[in-house]
Amino acid sequence: MQMRTDLQDTTEALTLRRRSRSKRRRWEPGLVPLEHQEQANLFARVWTYRNQIPELKCFFAVPNQGAARLKNLQTEGTMRGVFDTFLAVPRNGKHGLFGEMKRRKGGKVSQEQYAFAALVVAQGYEAQIWRGCEEAWTAILQYLGVSL
Repeated sequence: MQMRTDLQDTTEALTLRRRSRSKRRRWEPGLVPLEHQEQANLFARVWTYRNQIPELKCFFAVPNQGAARLKNLQTEGTMRGVFDTFLAVPRNGKHGLFGEMKRRKGGKVSQEQYAFAALVVAQGYEAQIWRGCEEAWTAILQYLGVSL
């Protein structure tokens, strides 16, 4: 009987921990948006302007966050450190633009991401780390040489 109680206590503790984590991750007005929300806002803007700026049709997300931890996706070629987005448009002697979205405050760049940035820059690509949707949008427009 004692083992069952310990197991039950452990399960309750995990449930409470999960609840507290989920509460911390919710975004509320006035708080710094999550990376996911920043990137979703960026792509909403991209979809709004893609007919006006046709190059934005070549801008897409790389579904790699978290995927590099799953074994079946690793066998399909995902890897840690790959940036969140890619703009497949050559400009100013660069083959394209890799972008990594981070929160405006608190987002950390991993060692794998720094290594990936160095790798693609050496191959002739542009690599940028953005702090929020506004910074990303401005950087993309500058890369394309477009002003609105």
